[in-house]
Amino acid sequence: MKIFLSSIIFFFLSLTVKAQVITQTYRVNGNCDICKKNIEMAVFGEKGVKKAKWNADSLALTVIYDTTKTKRENILQRVANVGYDNESVKANDAVYSKLHSCCQYDRTLLAVKKGD
Repeated sequence: MKIFLSSIIFFFLSLTVKAQVITQTYRVNGNCDICKKNIEMAVFGEKGVKKAKWNADSLALTVIYDTTKTKRENILQRVANVGYDNESVKANDAVYSKLHSCCQYDRTLLAVKKGD
């Protein structure tokens, strides 16, 4: 009987922790293939990320991730931590200045949203 009750409790708990995988697209500054590699590697470092792809032409970062393991803010903070301004977080000036010269994008082209 104890095993049966334990199984039922485990079943209901597993339903509430079911993975919720979503696809989101964010605006992220950058210029080149080095930027692409840096941005995508930063995102892949976040637990729960299944896929990340950045496009230099559109400045679009598309991420597929499990919302039970991470959130938007964590992903975009990782991108900023490696020197890339995005729609929510501006990279630290010191980190940005250490980017390769070809990666130093025009920081005025993509303003960080304030209060949106």
